Amino acid sequence: MFERLRRLLAEEEQQLLQRLEEEELEVLPRLREGAARLGQQSAHLAELIAELEGRCRLPALGLLQAPSGLGVSAAALLWGSARHWSYKTENAFRTQHV
Repeated sequence: MFERLRRLLAEEEQQLLQRLEEEELEVLPRLREGAARLGQQSAHLAELIAELEGRCRLPALGLLQAPSGLGVSAAALLWGSARHWSYKTENAFRTQHV
């Protein structure tokens, strides 16, 4: 009786170990891809930080240029934000006071 239970437990252990190995083969590539992607993002952020730190040493006109990774100037971002804000505010004011 004990021998039979021991054999059943050994079989179950082997099945569980096999399932763990299969899961490992599924999960590890995704983890590696994610780690590689995070490494690339980290490197890109480090470049942007270095560029911003360099711009902090420039005259004020240099600060109005956004980092090259953004593809748009900070002045354009500020102008766009101001226009967006005023449009939203104006519409909100109109709808409340009609």
